[in-house]
Amino acid sequence: MLKNNFLGLPPEDCIYKNCYFCVIPVPFEKTTSYKKGTKYGPLAIINASTQVEVVDEEYLITPYQMEGITTTTPVYDHEAPNLLNKLADAVSKSVKDKKFPIILGGEHAISEGVSNGLLKHYTDLSVLQFDAHCDLRPEYEGTIYNHACAMFRIKDKCKLAQIGIRSIAEEELPYINKGNVKTFFIHKWHSRTQELIKEMLNHLSNNVFITIDLDGLDPNVIPGVGTPVPGGFTFEQALTIIKEVIMHKNVVGADVVELCPELDEIISPFSAAKLAHKIIAYQTAKKHKLSPK
Repeated sequence: MLKNNFLGLPPEDCIYKNCYFCVIPVPFEKTTSYKKGTKYGPLAIINASTQVEVVDEEYLITPYQMEGITTTTPVYDHEAPNLLNKLADAVSKSVKDKKFPIILGGEHAISEGVSNGLLKHYTDLSVLQFDAHCDLRPEYEGTIYNHACAMFRIKDKCKLAQIGIRSIAEEELPYINKGNVKTFFIHKWHSRTQELIKEMLNHLSNNVFITIDLDGLDPNVIPGVGTPVPGGFTFEQALTIIKEVIMHKNVVGADVVELCPELDEIISPFSAAKLAHKIIAYQTAKKHKLSPK
């Protein structure tokens, strides 16, 4: 049975006005080009989150008790432009209400809506993109709103640091490491995580939106994605990077996208839920100036 609140929290612990973290499900799937199923991702993550322990093991804190976690009704529209506008409004409202938005996708096309909502409040916004793919195609399969074009539409509005990249389309080559875009090919950095973090932080502005396409992690870690590519980050590497960015920058929002859940596969949704909860834990620890135990 679906637990509608992230972590399966009872309604009395998820009252919007009392919560700092705002989980926004976006079950949008329009342009997935390989494996289908991203529209089921948000609910699969929320379901799996009921099995995530509410205590963070690094800081020995219970974030939902300290800051509160609310889960909104899903944001949806069948057409991408309308969906992006609705999502931008939802994200902007959460920021206006002094909340930290965490968006659960859905295909990667939704990230433009997240960034547009954040840009209403942070003019110097930059984006940290976990991904196997650059997503820098000007258009794909007849539309500029394809998931493979998500970062092309964002790059002129924000500084963009791409990490985990190991799959590049020919038409993306003119945009790699040009203008606002800094592309970190994973084969150059796999054994140099701390150096990667230093270079990445130097490129990002102070206010950062983290977008996590789950195929940025290795398929051995999260197999349930639309386009799995071997050679990605381990779970530990991803957490190390996320933690360092949160501790050194002002992270103002995050999304977790591109989960394609299988009926009997629980590793991918649980890992995605755990990632989302670790973002919440790191943000809580920073807010309260806590150190790991």
